[in-house]
Order: sequence, then structure tokens, then C-alpha cells
Amino acid sequence: MKITAFLVTFFVSASQGFAMSPELCDSAVIRNFAMYDAYNLESTYSDTYKNGAMADMAEHNHAAIVYATVGDGPESTQRLNYIDNAMQVAQVHGTEVWLQMRLYDNEFGWNALALSNSTNRLRNSIHDIVDLYQSYQPQRCKIILFEEASIYHSPQGGGEFWGSGNQNYPNPPQTLSISSLWNNVFVFRFNKLWDTVTGYIKEVAPDCELGWHIGHAPTYLQVNGEPLVNSLRVPDFTFYDLYPMVSPTYESFEEKLIDRIPLLNSIAPVHYLGQLHTTNFFQHGGGRTPSLQVMIESQRLAHELGAAGLGWYTKNAQNTQNLTENPFDPNDTPQTTVRDSSPLRYATGLDITSSYDLPIACSQLGCSQSQWSQ
Repeated sequence: MKITAFLVTFFVSASQGFAMSPELCDSAVIRNFAMYDAYNLESTYSDTYKNGAMADMAEHNHAAIVYATVGDGPESTQRLNYIDNAMQVAQVHGTEVWLQMRLYDNEFGWNALALSNSTNRLRNSIHDIVDLYQSYQPQRCKIILFEEASIYHSPQGGGEFWGSGNQNYPNPPQTLSISSLWNNVFVFRFNKLWDTVTGYIKEVAPDCELGWHIGHAPTYLQVNGEPLVNSLRVPDFTFYDLYPMVSPTYESFEEKLIDRIPLLNSIAPVHYLGQLHTTNFFQHGGGRTPSLQVMIESQRLAHELGAAGLGWYTKNAQNTQNLTENPFDPNDTPQTTVRDSSPLRYATGLDITSSYDLPIACSQLGCSQSQWSQ
């Protein structure tokens, strides 16, 4: 079978050349997915978008990924209300929902003085989220932890996985070699938070499927001569994004993907998040939008590398400054969804991820498989 997915965000997956377990091959289990919301965009979502996106996902047999920030205070309460609203809309359209928990390791202290209070807060927040989620969907629990762990978990990104300055954390084991100290610090803190959070989830949802969304650095940095990701806790699945238009050339994007998808797939089935949106200014991004051929070929490559799920991220970060191929409409407003700003690009993405065979999809969409528009 082929596993498709759409992360609004959206996703297609492997049927050949990838040894899947019988459980993964169960056609009754939804493996397609799409990100329903994007962080800090909730106030801009219209009822038309909410209902339309959920209806689209149900029609294409996709699950909707909904953000679930963990913490306490006004933002957490607002997020809980938003999850409730999203689950209500999903229930109307019969759409399956998966959660993505944004977790920052410096939100909760680990030292002896803070441990009891912080872990109670963490446990209560997680229980509130998962209990609400399962009150609407008791038959299916799937949660992605973190968001690009290592990127947003740097001191510059609001986290402490890469730093040692936060005194609320215990020091890593003293046996670590100096040369690999910071990579070991990342592993130590990542695994500590993973163990804690997954334990709390399992208290209320023992059968929940749990995966982590890893950033780029852990796929090429090393610990004791091995890729850093090999030292992280083994999840039920992995989640990874790499966007073609952020790389300087398509060839450099290919080289990275060829290295990283098999690496992650050797740990647990990887869901690959591709690019449908207009990028921000990270590296070579800055308003670049993928062509139809880039969209199709990048997903085909991930499929051929054995990805267990493929998909699109569809929150436009910037207005389109570089658009080289029809039938896509440029989005002229930053921080919008592809569905709202470029309906044809959004619909084309759904067509691609809903296709059983990507080469057939390319033929159906009328593109040349040997030409590139960048």
C-alpha cells in the first residue's frame, strides 16, 4: 500500500523497498496527515478556513495535525480552548486528529527545589491536553513531540538543550568527553524531557503512538563517533522536514535527503515534511516558492528513499518573491496559509499526496520529469 499524508502541512508514503510491519500496513489506519493550524496564527483563521481544511482532510483520508503547546498560564488556557474548537470542527467533518506538542526544555525546572512543583505543572498540563483530545477521539491517539528539536531548543530559540547556563538543570554526567560535551548535553536533556513527557502521556493514554520531530543538526552531528540521533530515545515514529527552496541548489537538497531519510528510518518509520509553502529567510529561503516539478520530484525522492509518510507544510512565512512556474498563485501577504493565499497550489499539493504513484501523478499534472524551474 501507499501511505499518503498532508501537513497544513500534507503527506504520500512508501509501498516498495521499505519493510513495513503488519500494523503499518493495516489499511484501516489513517496514515495521511495535514497540519491544520500553525503556531500563533489561530486568531487569523476564519470559520471558512477551519471547516474547509477539515473537510478537505476528511475527503482525502488525511488526519489533521493540531498544535498543543504545553505549559501553564494564559497562553496554555488559550491553546486548550483552541484544541477544543479544532476537535469540534473535526468531529463535524469526521476528520481524525493528531497532536503536535511544542515543548521547550527550559519551561520546567529539574533541580531538587523546583522538581516537585515543575513536574506537577507539566503533568497537569499534559493530562489536560490529552484528556480533552481523547474525550473527542478515544479510539486513536497519535502525538508528535517537539517542533524541530535543536532549532527551537537552542538558547537563541528559547530553549536550553544546547546550553548549560540554566541552573534548573542537573549537570550532564561527568564522564563525557570535552570534545563532544555539547552534543552529549543535548542528548541528556532531550532524553530527560522525552522520558518525563511520554511517561505523563502514557498515564492517561497508555496506547498512544508517540514520535519526535527532530531538527537538522542532530542528523549530522555526532556522539562517540555515531550520529547524534542514534543516542536519542527510540520513538514509535520520527518526523522530519527539509525544504528544497532553502537549500542553495536542488542537488544539495538531494544530497541531504539521501543521507537523512535512511538514517531516521533506521531508528523508526520517518514521516517526511516537504515544501508547498513560501519560505522565510532561513538560509537560502526568503520568499522562494517551489515549482510543480520540485514538489513532485522531492516527494518522489523521499518515497524512493523509504519514507513511511510524505507531506507538505503549508503556512506561508513570507510574501512570494520568487515564483517561477504556473499554475501557482503568489501569496502577497506573509503569515498566511497556502489554502487561503494560493488555492490552486494547495489543491495541487493535495492531488500529489493523494496519488498512489508519484510518477503517474507527474504525468497527470502535465509536468516534465526532466526539467526544473527553480
